[in-house]
Amino acid sequence: SSDGIAAAAIIWAVDHGSKVINASWGSPLPGQALHDAVKYALEKDVVFVAAVGNSGNNDPDSAGYPGKSPGVLAVAATTDIDGWASFSTYGEQVTIAAPGKAILSTYPLSLGNGYRIMEGTSMAAPCVSGAAALVRSQFPNLKQNEVKDLLESTAKDVIMTGIDQYSGHGRVDVEKAFLSKLK
Repeated sequence: SSDGIAAAAIIWAVDHGSKVINASWGSPLPGQALHDAVKYALEKDVVFVAAVGNSGNNDPDSAGYPGKSPGVLAVAATTDIDGWASFSTYGEQVTIAAPGKAILSTYPLSLGNGYRIMEGTSMAAPCVSGAAALVRSQFPNLKQNEVKDLLESTAKDVIMTGIDQYSGHGRVDVEKAFLSKLK
């Protein structure tokens, strides 16, 4: 099954030294293997970042795993002006957001030149993963939950005041995360 393959990939990455894992994919059902693999990653001090999905609604059945897994940085998408990207799944599982509209991404060479402008929470999640990796490299003594908390607590409040179902704690803000730890 695809959950089994995803679980095996997560375990392999953890066992080979990954400190941040990006999941720009999801499944509507939390298979046991995937659940156990995400839990294993978190227990091994890995920051786990996951896209929340592109349903454009708050239908709990459309929000995928591992984005709904506890302890995961569940990433929604914003626009270039910090608005809600209308395709982004929303709901209580969203913990943070990042730009996910009109993002240059890699694409199969067989379908073009290897790049394409795309949109989705799968485009937003790598931005948060990159932020987590930068924080971990600058502050290597932080545990995965501390990195998660730092990114959430320093996120820029966007879309609605306070924690909301569209952007969680807000749009990731790497500069603010760094500066808050340097003080």
